[in-house]
Amino acid sequence: MLAEHIVFIYPLWLGGPPALLKAFMEQVARNQFLLGENKRGFPLKKMKWRSARILVTMGMPPLIYRTIFGAHGVKSFNSGILRLAGFSPVRTSYFGGSDIVSPNTGRIIEQVRDMGRKAV
Repeated sequence: MLAEHIVFIYPLWLGGPPALLKAFMEQVARNQFLLGENKRGFPLKKMKWRSARILVTMGMPPLIYRTIFGAHGVKSFNSGILRLAGFSPVRTSYFGGSDIVSPNTGRIIEQVRDMGRKAV
């Protein structure tokens, strides 16, 4: 039995997910576990009907990463790996360094707990 919802929590590393996470996903994808092939040779999404939540921590404010840098590293992980495998919806939350180490830390932890309770 596979999980219906999966959560990835990682720090932003050089604009995207850490290499170790990408290497882990490569190993998971072996033997057509994430993505198969139908009789015509087209991709077969094996993770259909499963959802994913991505929590990304970073040193810069998330607004700057999303607007100025376009969040391309996170977007490529979401679309090039998760959505390609069939995960839908894939939701992403960003947490900046100033938020993580400020007095708002308790509020952020509660926000993440609420996401877990509501399974969103």
